[in-house]
Amino acid sequence: MPSTILAIKPSYHDTGACVLRADGNTVSVCAITEARLNRTKHSATFPFLSIDYCLSAMGTSLDQVDMIVFEQMDGRWPRDKISQIHLDYDKPFAPERGDLFFNFLAEQSFLKRWPYYFINHIDAHAASTYFASPFDEAAVLVVEGGTGIYRGKGAALSPIDRHGYGGDLIHDGQVVIPNCDWSMHNTAALYSLVTSQILGMSAYDSGKTMALAAYPGASTFPLSNCAARFFDFLICHDQTLASAFKDLPRFNGDRERMTTAPWIDIASHAQKILEEDMLHLSKLATNKAGSRNLCLAGGVALSCVNNRKLLDSGRFDKIFIQPASSDEGIPLGVALAAYYASGAKTRWRMDTAYLGQPNDRTKLKPLLQSLGITYREASSVEVAALIADGKIIGRCFGASEYGPRALGNRSILADPRRPKMVEHLNRHIKHREGFRPFAPSVLWEKASDYFEMPVEGPFMIMAAQVREHMRSTIPAATHVDGSSRPQTVRHDQNPDYYDLIKAFGDQTGVYVLINTSFNDNEEPIVETYEDALIGLVTCNLDYLYADGFLITRPVDTAFVSRLKEERNARLSKLYGTLIDLYCDRPTWDSWYKRLQQGERINEASAIPSWS
Repeated sequence: MPSTILAIKPSYHDTGACVLRADGNTVSVCAITEARLNRTKHSATFPFLSIDYCLSAMGTSLDQVDMIVFEQMDGRWPRDKISQIHLDYDKPFAPERGDLFFNFLAEQSFLKRWPYYFINHIDAHAASTYFASPFDEAAVLVVEGGTGIYRGKGAALSPIDRHGYGGDLIHDGQVVIPNCDWSMHNTAALYSLVTSQILGMSAYDSGKTMALAAYPGASTFPLSNCAARFFDFLICHDQTLASAFKDLPRFNGDRERMTTAPWIDIASHAQKILEEDMLHLSKLATNKAGSRNLCLAGGVALSCVNNRKLLDSGRFDKIFIQPASSDEGIPLGVALAAYYASGAKTRWRMDTAYLGQPNDRTKLKPLLQSLGITYREASSVEVAALIADGKIIGRCFGASEYGPRALGNRSILADPRRPKMVEHLNRHIKHREGFRPFAPSVLWEKASDYFEMPVEGPFMIMAAQVREHMRSTIPAATHVDGSSRPQTVRHDQNPDYYDLIKAFGDQTGVYVLINTSFNDNEEPIVETYEDALIGLVTCNLDYLYADGFLITRPVDTAFVSRLKEERNARLSKLYGTLIDLYCDRPTWDSWYKRLQQGERINEASAIPSWS
């Protein structure tokens, strides 16, 4: 049984890595996405930085890793394809194709040097939630580009139904079509395509559609709601999308004008269909798996509104949703799936999302002094007083969170009592659409005072209505329909953050803070002190609170350009260093020459054996 596993998501979007270490009955995990480190949102770059980050956090090296496991995104790899990278067989694989060219060279030279195994993409999603859950048995549902239903029991996880990405089509536990290439527009595809092709946003902007759907509309149904779309666990929205693209207008204008018909009606109906589909699939999952515990994963599991609808349906005793449910969480799932497939029995439970590593606090003072920035040590009580006075503060503390939700350690914090705070944060801090709401953090023991919330929400992934008599008390934490997406905080989960919220509550009588991710629009969440100092300026914050130091936004902001230049230079050099460290250089150079000469890639490699 391996004691140290390195898991890698090597390509497509949201690449990253995870290192899992088992020591007796203790399992430790470090995980991060490449975007947090190379500062490119949804980065598709081969995750050299993530690999090095996780190994360093665990105090180990690649030579000391017992098992290297890759995500298998394409079911035809490695049996029929030498690579998982999208290859265009009609044209040379040219260097100007950016990440694809780089990733192919990295993949081939890395795999040449190190023995590896692989885990199917949908299986990895399922493992990321079940093996992180508090359950000893559960139904597991994965909904994203692919779909899967699984049965989890003890340290075993078995597929009941699965479809997607060229892998085996499994139905009721049997392989129906090996390496199935047949595809369709499923639940996730419908929502994503409505978001990107009809509403004119990014394919990653499903959360904006969910926010827009909360606005009051005309209760019309602009999308054709095909009743014949259900085929057991398969849901086909081809007809709905064909009608949408034919009949519906496309938004192309100022997004501040989206809170009108027909756009809110389209968003609302897409949300309604999603919720119907998810209730259908979740019922199937619990019936087939024979459990009233439900684990969710896949991008759709980030829909806090849908998650609450499932909770309120009464179909399930308990629901667990892994906070990095989208593809950001694939490395974690790969590591957990490999660990338990190798015979491990000790279960790992995910009680917090702080799977990153802390910054080195001893380096902060010298950095601030070199930049001539004013700072002082400050207590939670002092910082709470500043927030209560209307100041906007970025917080960079301890280990970073895993996934797309900031949970206090890489957050921008503000006073929820101020009615104009939402407009101010959207326009001047986050530089984003005005219709988007902000989520609160609340002490767990006080949560029911403010929110209709029967369960804990440490991952900010379950919607809750703000109690009616509290909506005027915390207007900045209340969306237009009275909803919110609270993060509950226990002292044992994050003592420093808990103390800050409590101090704010002791001073104001309100034990709630606005908590939004510490990043500007279209940027990844900050990771390092340098990222946070840049964000202090670009996000127009009043202060940065970093591991006990209160840092005032300076008048002279020329240091931002310097920090960005130094960061870019350091990252470029580091990628080169890590390529030499982790890759087989002769293979890299050989493939580079072949591809430069326009050679087409049509080889296949052998499947590595699992042991």
